[in-house]
Order: sequence, then C-alpha cells, then structure tokens
Amino acid sequence: MKKFSSMILVLTLIFSMAISASAVDNIKVTIDGTPVAFDAPPQIVDGRTLVPMRAIFEALGATIGWNDQTKTVTSSINGVDIALGIGNKIASKNGNKITLDVPPQLISARTFVPVRFIGEASGSVVNWDNATKTVLITTNQGKMSEADYSKKCSEFIKAYEELIDASSELLANYEFTPEWCAAYIDVEETSIQIADQLTEVTPAVPDIYLESHVKITSAVASYSDYFKAIRNMIDALNNGNTAEADKQSAISDKLFKTATDLWYSAIEIN
Repeated sequence: MKKFSSMILVLTLIFSMAISASAVDNIKVTIDGTPVAFDAPPQIVDGRTLVPMRAIFEALGATIGWNDQTKTVTSSINGVDIALGIGNKIASKNGNKITLDVPPQLISARTFVPVRFIGEASGSVVNWDNATKTVLITTNQGKMSEADYSKKCSEFIKAYEELIDASSELLANYEFTPEWCAAYIDVEETSIQIADQLTEVTPAVPDIYLESHVKITSAVASYSDYFKAIRNMIDALNNGNTAEADKQSAISDKLFKTATDLWYSAIEIN
C-alpha cells in the first residue's frame, strides 16, 4: 500500500511538472508584431517571464557582451548601457542601479534575462496579452533614443534661455533706435526658428519625454507670441501710433507671465 501511495505521489508530481512546462512552452514574445524565435522556451520564475539572452538582445538590435569571470551580461540598446549579473537582483542602466523582481539565471546552460526589464530599458513599451500568453514589445521605431533626445533637449533649453536673457537685456536697455529694433527683430526670428525645430522633432520624441516636450513647445510658442507683441509695439511706435503701442505693451506683459509660468513648469519635469 505504501509503495502504491508513493507511486501515485511521484506520478502526480511528474504530471504537475509536465503541465507547468507545457504552460511555459506556450509563452510567446513578439517585437512590433513579429514573433521572436528562441532556441529554448521562455521560463516563468516567481511570476516573471525570463527569456534566452542572446535571442532577445539580437531581436532588439542590441550589442551583447559577457564577462565570464563576473558572470555579467553587458549590452547597449538605443544609446542605453545596461549590465546584469547572473543571480544578482541589482542591474545597472546607464550607471544607475535598478532592483529587479527576478535576477538573470542560468537554466540548462543558457543565460535567461527578465524580458520586461530588457524591453523597457531599450525604450520600448512592454505589455502582456493573457489570452494568447504573449509578451508584446512595441519599439519606438523612428524615434530618437532617450540619450540622444536628452542631449538635444538640453541644447534647446540652453539656446532658448540665452534668447530669453537677450530679450530681457534689450528691454532693460531700451533705446528706440534702428539698431535696437533690428536686434529685437533678430530675437523674434530666432524664437520662431527654435519653435519650428521643436515641432519638427516632436514625432521622434521618446514616449517617456513626450509630456515635457509638449510643455516646452507650448512655452516656446507663448514666448514667440510675446516677442511678436513686442514687435507689434515697435511697429506701432515707428508709425507714431501710441495707443496701439500701449495696447501691444499690455498684451506682451500678459503673454510674458504665461510663457514664463509654462517654461518653468516644463523644465522642472524635463
């Protein structure tokens, strides 16, 4: 009877393991709708999906490095450098430490990595379709890398803050001369150029920066309206229309406050 019971227990465990393995075998990963081919099936560890390292990195167009001494995977994806150690829950993204839910693991002599972390580190959006048991990775095709955009945005902010300073200095040293008017017209035209550049970049902005980019663009548009009101005031003064000049001056004051509020709100979240 004991032998029979032991046999039943063993068969039950084997059956349970088979069901679990079958469920794992059914998990799929797609990148922009294209299935990723793995030489070993994805694994579920503590409720998290791990996939063979080389296949997922290559499918995302990433470089791969391996330090056998430290058992560390290194990779560069869309300008983002990451490092993961086998059995180590602490990963690195551009030098910043990130705690993983599940560490990379060696399974059947293959290195498995957490698919969500890898996907999101590349700047992609990662979702789970429970009905089809599929990890859906959507890349930012046609978009700038986070690192490239961050650099570009810093250049925009620096250039525009210099423009705002130039405008303030001109107004603080107001002289109604042809030279002064020409200098202020240059400020307005430069503002328009920067606003156009921001608009052109918008489709390529990574999703993570889109909110701040829209705010910066709105602030620049408001400043452009402000500079235009100053230009209208100058034109009115040139034409001897003091009433219109006073009107445009009042408009410019309101626009300046709005633009300044929007600007500081934008650069705070950038």
